[in-house]
Amino acid sequence: MINDEHSVERVSKIAQELVGSAGYMAMDNPIAGGEDFASIVHEVPGAFVFLGACPKEIDHTTAPTNHSARAIFDDSVIPLGSALLASLASSHLL
Repeated sequence: MINDEHSVERVSKIAQELVGSAGYMAMDNPIAGGEDFASIVHEVPGAFVFLGACPKEIDHTTAPTNHSARAIFDDSVIPLGSALLASLASSHLL
């Protein structure tokens, strides 16, 4: 999966507007992944986005991954994730 450069810039800008530069982290080594999303960005420019939901009291570098039965999520990030997706969608309309 290859992210579209313009889409990555759009995500970066909008995410930093929502959470500030301290709350945004670009991945040094993006994950290629095997998501179905890869077939979409093959046809339509886009970018795969991760939304951190690891509780503050857990070290995200050692926390169980999303697909683990031991994973714990901080549901308080749902409004932020919704705002990010809504902002990204509306930015395409402007």
